[in-house]
Amino acid sequence: MGIRHRPVCGQRLIQAFIFGPFGAFTAELFPTRIRYTGASLVYQLSSTVGAGFTPMIVAALVLLGGGSLWLVGIVWAATFVIAALAMRNVKEGKDADLMAEQM
Repeated sequence: MGIRHRPVCGQRLIQAFIFGPFGAFTAELFPTRIRYTGASLVYQLSSTVGAGFTPMIVAALVLLGGGSLWLVGIVWAATFVIAALAMRNVKEGKDADLMAEQM
């Protein structure tokens, strides 16, 4: 395997770690009667908003940073911290009553 193929293989591995448990995680966020709709909306809206605007946001940050990527790194790190804090506040759903209206 050439050196040019390593980032592609690394990206596949990272995506597998992210999207593998994503279905189970998003399904636990919603009550049973709206679970599929809720998980689907979360996935579709996050991919549209997140991936759709990212190139424009990064281009603006690079321009704002004078051609340097340091500002992009700061925003990326802040986004990671916000996501980690949000993950800490999500309730565990393994013991939830599936017939209950609210989880």
